[in-house]
Amino acid sequence: MFDFLQEYSDNTRLWIYQSPRPFTADERSWVEKEGTNFVSEWNTHGTRLKAGVYVLYDRFLIISADQDVTANSGCSIDSSVRFVKGVELRTGLNLMDRMLVYYLNENNEPVSFHFHDLGKLLEQGVINSSTRIFNPLVNTKPDLINGWIKPLESSWMATFVK
Repeated sequence: MFDFLQEYSDNTRLWIYQSPRPFTADERSWVEKEGTNFVSEWNTHGTRLKAGVYVLYDRFLIISADQDVTANSGCSIDSSVRFVKGVELRTGLNLMDRMLVYYLNENNEPVSFHFHDLGKLLEQGVINSSTRIFNPLVNTKPDLINGWIKPLESSWMATFVK
């Protein structure tokens, strides 16, 4: 699943944005094309970044920047947020809603719920301690590979269900 990261060092920084619904095929194509255009010019103080824009599960927009090649600055991070805001404007999606939680259902498809519905979903048996939860706060290549998707009982949400 993470083949796209092979060309990046373990010191690669990531930003993950979650879509409240799947990107349509046209939206995904547009995001990938515009993402390629964005990273081809993305720089920090005039030095181009080794970076990429990826869409996973048709729900997650991931921006990567290899810090071993060139470290991001505040201005370059600001420009990436402007890119994401442009995606939001074009698609009508809110990609910055951190109250949405994603899990993989029995068909290995991401499903979202509002954080405040956690207790209700546990009571209904929709999710349980072994439900695989996405952690949108991972921010490095190793964290994505090893910790992006974990069972609820060992995820960032575990403290909220005890």
